[in-house]
Amino acid sequence: MTSDDRATPEPATVAESEPATDRGPVRRFRDPAYQPVGATLAELRAQIDAIDRQLVALIAARARCVRDATRFKRDAYQVAAPARQAEVFERVRRLADEHEAVFPGLSDVVDATWRSMVGGFVACEGRMFQDTEEVDDESHDASPIR
Repeated sequence: MTSDDRATPEPATVAESEPATDRGPVRRFRDPAYQPVGATLAELRAQIDAIDRQLVALIAARARCVRDATRFKRDAYQVAAPARQAEVFERVRRLADEHEAVFPGLSDVVDATWRSMVGGFVACEGRMFQDTEEVDDESHDASPIR
C-alpha cells in the first residue's frame, strides 16, 4: 500500500446550514458556574431581538441629545470634541469592565461599538451644524424644554 492508497481521515464535519432554533444546545461551556439564559436558540434570539428594540430606542434618545448639543457649539472642532470623546470611551470601557465575567472581551466589543457610534454621531452632527446659525448674545439663555 502506497501513501496515496491510505485512507485520509474525514475532516471534522462543518455545518453548512443555520443552526436549529427549536432544539436544545449541542455544546456546553466547561465552566460549571455558567448559567444558561435560554433553553433554545429561538428563545435566545427573541431575547436578543427585544434587547435590540430597546437599544435602538436608547440610541434614538441619545441622538436627540446629540442633535440638541449642536446648538452649543461654535465650530467643527467643538462638534468633534475630541476630549469629550476620550472621556466617553474611557467611561463606557470602565462600565463594560464591570460585566467582563458575563462575556469575556465585552470591554473590547463596547469600545469598538462606541467608537463606531460616536463617529457616526459626530459625522451627522457636523452635517446638522451646517443647518444652524449663530444667535445674538442676548439669546444665549436656554430656550424652554418642550
